[in-house]
Amino acid sequence: MNNAGTTRPRHHLLVLLLVLGLLVSQRVVSSVYWVLMPGVAIPLDDVVEVEGRAFASEGDFHLVAVSTSKASFGALIRSWFDPAVDLIPASSQIPAGVEFEEYRQMMNSLMRESQVVAAAVALMHAGYDVAFQSEARVAAFMKNSPAESVLRVGDAIVAVDGVEIETVEQAIRLIQDREIGDSVSITVKRDGQLVHTEVNTAAITNSEGQKKAGIRAYLSSSVEYDLPFEVTIDSEGIGGSSAGLMFALEVRDRLDEPDLTGGLKVYGTGTLDIDGNVGPVGGVKQKVITAQSAGADVFLCPQDNYDEAQSVASSVLVVPVASFSDAYAFLTSGLGRRQAAE
Repeated sequence: MNNAGTTRPRHHLLVLLLVLGLLVSQRVVSSVYWVLMPGVAIPLDDVVEVEGRAFASEGDFHLVAVSTSKASFGALIRSWFDPAVDLIPASSQIPAGVEFEEYRQMMNSLMRESQVVAAAVALMHAGYDVAFQSEARVAAFMKNSPAESVLRVGDAIVAVDGVEIETVEQAIRLIQDREIGDSVSITVKRDGQLVHTEVNTAAITNSEGQKKAGIRAYLSSSVEYDLPFEVTIDSEGIGGSSAGLMFALEVRDRLDEPDLTGGLKVYGTGTLDIDGNVGPVGGVKQKVITAQSAGADVFLCPQDNYDEAQSVASSVLVVPVASFSDAYAFLTSGLGRRQAAE
C-alpha cells in the first residue's frame, strides 16, 4: 500500500512537469519563431483596374502570398519533415519595440509603393509619361543594428553610395549588393539638412536561411505621383512589396496587344523598383507550392530565388527574371507557351 501511495503522486508530478514543460516550450517557440506556410493565390484581373482599359486576356496573372503566424510547438516538429513549412526568426517579422499596428502600417506603405511603382513601370514601358517621387524613411531598428548609432527614426534616405534613392526597394537592393561587413555610405535628409554617414553592414538572415548584407533597419515609404490615367489596385489586405512584378504585368497587359498570358495561368512573385529591376523575396518555396496546387502553368520568380523555386517545382515551369523587361520578353516570345505545353 505504501509503494502504491508514493508511485501515484510521483506519476502526477511527472505529468504536471511534462505539461508545464510543453507550455514553456510553446511560449519560447512562439516568441522566437514565426511559421511560414503556403498561402493564397489571387487572380489579378479581380483586383487591378486601369481607367478606360478593359482588355481581357485569355489566361490569368496571379499574385501569390504566403501565410505567416507565430509558431507553435507542433509547427516546430512539422518543419522538420514538411518542406512546405519553414520557421523564421520572429525578429525578421516585427522588430523589437515596434507595435503590431505600427508594423502593419509599415507593410501597407511598402505595398502602396509597390502598387504605384508597378503602374509607373508598366506605363513607361508602354511609352507613357509618368511623374513619380518616393521617399524611403527609417521607421525602426532591429536588434543589434549597426545603423542605430548614426541614423534616426524619421531620416529620409536620399542616396546610397552616391546613388540617388527613389524607392525603398532600390535602397535595399543597393545595400544588399555589398559584402557583409563592408562600409556603405548613406546620405539622409534630417530636419531639412543633408547628413552623410558611414555604416558597416551586418548579416541579415532571410526566410531561406541565406545571409545578406543589411543595416538592420526597417524602412517605410511615402509616394507622390502623376499618371496619365487612373490605375487602381486592391491588395486585399496583403502587405509588403513582393507583388510588384505581377501588378506591373497585369497593368501592362491592359494597355495594348498582345495578350501577355497567351492563354496560360501565369503566377509569380518579385519586388520591382522604378527602373524595372526585379528583386528577391521570401517564402518562394511556399509560393511555388501554392501555385502548383492552383494549377499554374508558369511561375515567374526573381533570378536570385530561382534555385529555391526550382527545388520544389514539379508541375510548373519556373522562369527566372532580373527585370520587368525580361518577363515581358519571355511572355511575348511565345517561348513560354511552348515550354509550358511540354
